[in-house]
Amino acid sequence: MLVDRTYTATQYALLASIGTAGRTLFAASSGELVDWLEGDWGTFFVITTLMVIPSLVCLFAIRAKLRDMLAGARVRLFGKEVGDAAEGAA
Repeated sequence: MLVDRTYTATQYALLASIGTAGRTLFAASSGELVDWLEGDWGTFFVITTLMVIPSLVCLFAIRAKLRDMLAGARVRLFGKEVGDAAEGAA
């Protein structure tokens, strides 16, 4: 849905690398944060939970565009509009 069929392997590798970059970059510093919090794991988990909120807001903001992309992918993959499947089942 997000990549061009002629470059799927390259684009998949890039997207997978970007997806794991945050985990790789910030994993080492999480131990330092817990040490700075003097071992208070509860506060650490509250902080990490709050860090996710901006991503959830962004996903909520682009939900309509993601829905349209999914509908377009269904048309490309199955050759029919999204509403056609519902009509055939009725």
